Amino acid sequence: MRLKALWRNLTRKRKVEADLDAEIHSYRTMLADEKTSGGLTPDEARRASLLELGGEEQVKETVRDVRSGAWLEGLGAELRQSLRGLRHAPALTILSISMLALGIGGSTAVFSIFYSALLRPLPFRDVERVVQISETRLSRGIDQATPAEANFWDVRALNHSFSEVAAYHYGEANLTGMGPAEKVDAAEVSAGFFRTLGVSPVLGRDFSYDDARNGWNADVALMGNKFWRSRFGGDASVVGRTLRLNERAYTIVGVLPPGEPWLGDQLYLPFGYHADASRGSWEFNVIGRLRPGVSMAGAHADLQRIAGLLAQTYPAECQGMGFSLKPSSTWVATDNTRLALRVLLAAVGLLLLIACVNVANLLLARGITRQREIAVRTALGASRGRLVRYIMMESALLSLSGAVIGVGLAYVALRAVQPLDMLGIPRLSGAGLNPWVLGFAALIALLTGLLSGLAPALQAPATGIASALRDGDRQTGSRGQHRLRGTLATGEVALSVLVLVGAGLLIRSFTRLTRLSLGFQTESRLLFSVSMPDSYAQKGVGKQFLDRLFQRLSALPSVVAAGAVNTRPMEGG
Repeated sequence: MRLKALWRNLTRKRKVEADLDAEIHSYRTMLADEKTSGGLTPDEARRASLLELGGEEQVKETVRDVRSGAWLEGLGAELRQSLRGLRHAPALTILSISMLALGIGGSTAVFSIFYSALLRPLPFRDVERVVQISETRLSRGIDQATPAEANFWDVRALNHSFSEVAAYHYGEANLTGMGPAEKVDAAEVSAGFFRTLGVSPVLGRDFSYDDARNGWNADVALMGNKFWRSRFGGDASVVGRTLRLNERAYTIVGVLPPGEPWLGDQLYLPFGYHADASRGSWEFNVIGRLRPGVSMAGAHADLQRIAGLLAQTYPAECQGMGFSLKPSSTWVATDNTRLALRVLLAAVGLLLLIACVNVANLLLARGITRQREIAVRTALGASRGRLVRYIMMESALLSLSGAVIGVGLAYVALRAVQPLDMLGIPRLSGAGLNPWVLGFAALIALLTGLLSGLAPALQAPATGIASALRDGDRQTGSRGQHRLRGTLATGEVALSVLVLVGAGLLIRSFTRLTRLSLGFQTESRLLFSVSMPDSYAQKGVGKQFLDRLFQRLSALPSVVAAGAVNTRPMEGG
């Protein structure tokens, strides 16, 4: 019934007011009839009934105040008054909205990147049970290294803590038969790698253990989602097609879902066990899925047991060997990246705080010029709470407008940054205006409205009405208002200096890094990679190919010298 009455009061206001007029008129007529029957003349009865009723407008206001939805009507009236007030001060309105839009837009864009990189869940089932396994040689100062292939197979066979252990090895291949030869990412994974992660192909099937029985000579492949969409347009009939990689034919058996990490390569090939696997080449990323009920500490103890067995069996290669575990939550971003994103989020937060302080100062200045208006409202019966709500309404409208424009600016900024594919910012392509980001924008809009409007609202005068009305437009503000404005201005300058000093130090550090000597010359040097077919190595013609390549390069008038190296400088290994 209350909801029905509320809906009627809000949607049929004219009918409700007409009913109220009719009811008061009927009651007044009834009173007059009673007075007339008591011996009064009609004029005396009408006057007596009006006196007993207490005034029609007062009765109407009393009824309206207790009517369902009265607070909504009052809020709507204050909203309209605030809009009119802001419309009469266009310079303040435009300046305040612009500052808040820049602050909220910057904060929303950075939080979107922060959420995508650090907070968005990984696209794996039961991801909290998935860990990465690394080797250690603490006696040699090595606290983390990718395991050797042979050690991976032993961990897989000897452990009691994991339902599955799998390995990933980055690789490349020459794709031919689809236009010019192209070098593509073709990672090699052990059978069960994607089951260990907790993902399933969106088309076709996963690698089976039968696929891996041929060691490194399997003839099937999985396709990455981005490669499938960009090269084949998302064609579902791609499963069963044949690709030529390194002069061998591979049948596509499935397409993986999108996501990061581990799922961003173009193609995936299976590998299986072979007896001559190396124990000295640390180049395999190993992951494991914990059995239900097994803790990280228990799994680590199990791995240390295996390390002791390997050290006894292979003392030359595994002496001093150990293992370490990292949860999957650390895969996406390094500690330095996490720190950098937190600092960036704090920096834009300071900028937003500066904008709030600036808007608060503008609203305080506006409040000083509106003392006469506030005094008139107080004289007409407006309570202090209603005055505070009225002033806070203006601040809320400014922050809401700034939030709407700021979200638009954040969208434009994200679309401008994403194509740059900045190194060191993981999952940047996934940053967007999802519900969490929009919720963050709404939250900071609310906080912005409170921060920028609270001080001006609390400064609304509840006393001194006579002097405010008498002084007219010659308001200069009280001593407390001037002191508050000075404090806000000082805080704003302090925050601005803090941000400027931090930005200056960052620019100085970046400039020093760009001028750091690498130990070799980089000017006028061009680095590119060449991937030769496997047959060149098998036939022993790789050296002849490079010699011919160098001859042709050196014959170019713009080339002074040419050379080759198996690993890029300063890239490790």
